[in-house]
Amino acid sequence: MKLVKTGKVKDVYEIDLNTLEFVFSDRISVFDKIIPSKIPHKGEVLARISAYWFKLITELGVPNHYIDSTAPNRMRVKRVKVIHDYKKLNSQTTNYLIPLECVVRYYLYGSLWDRITKNLITPETLGFQKNHEMKFAEPLPKPFFEVTTKLEKVDRLLEMKESLVIAGISKSEFEQIKEKDHATIVAALINIGDIKASHRILFHLFNHGESCGDISRMFGDYSKLIEDLSYLQSTVVSSDAGLGGTRHDYQYFKEKCDRALNRLCGIKTPIANNLLRLISQKRDIEVTESVICGNSSTCILSYKDQRNTAEDELKRRGDPPYDESVYLNSQAWKL
Repeated sequence: MKLVKTGKVKDVYEIDLNTLEFVFSDRISVFDKIIPSKIPHKGEVLARISAYWFKLITELGVPNHYIDSTAPNRMRVKRVKVIHDYKKLNSQTTNYLIPLECVVRYYLYGSLWDRITKNLITPETLGFQKNHEMKFAEPLPKPFFEVTTKLEKVDRLLEMKESLVIAGISKSEFEQIKEKDHATIVAALINIGDIKASHRILFHLFNHGESCGDISRMFGDYSKLIEDLSYLQSTVVSSDAGLGGTRHDYQYFKEKCDRALNRLCGIKTPIANNLLRLISQKRDIEVTESVICGNSSTCILSYKDQRNTAEDELKRRGDPPYDESVYLNSQAWKL
């Protein structure tokens, strides 16, 4: 094998023109600096963790460069061009590493907390109410997506306009990356049996005005039903959805949710019990967009009817408790 590059923690070898092999070393890199000492088996741990996630997203239908693991600390990958000169990237460039790092944040933590404390970002940008008292490490009302550079010496936050320029991609391609990025994270967390992730995503779908991305396969046989149950809010609350919405649109989507809720009431499973419990706790939303009110005044999207329907059905079932453990059973998501 030919050594192609030695990085801070990985060595890269050429297998052939289309294949590379990564060797994960025990070297330590902190703040972009290599520390003289080493951690035994660190490379093996990193390689195994990486391989686990690559295999999982492959099963979820997300194309990636992973081929296989040839040793505990080695990984073979498909070779792509790494182009540092942004000017050479355009819509005609193929088989290259998109020089962007996509980050989906779920908690007010790390550098995001630093930006809040320095007033570099507002609570409203993160989905909080204007006067919300921010707390360190609290869950965000909605996933927060942002992009940084990937190939520069120090990662740098990017606005979408600059991201498109340096990556050589269109706005629609950028939106596809954004949508796929979050949906993949959610699906992966649910796949590995992360109870809190499952609960948080379902709670988000029923209680916030933005969807979590494409959920068409995320919740097994319940995906379409859950999508319909959460369709009202994710469509009409967003002021930039481009729908030119009216009160008629609101009524139409409410009817769609009501039909989905009636179907849910006919399903007698632990998953259905949980969904009914979440709907029974569904909160009304204060909306100021003209799409609902017809002007800039405030009005309320009420889900009282849905809550009452869910509560009545739960009583008929003997008031079963919310059971997060059922999310661990892959068979439970089948109808």
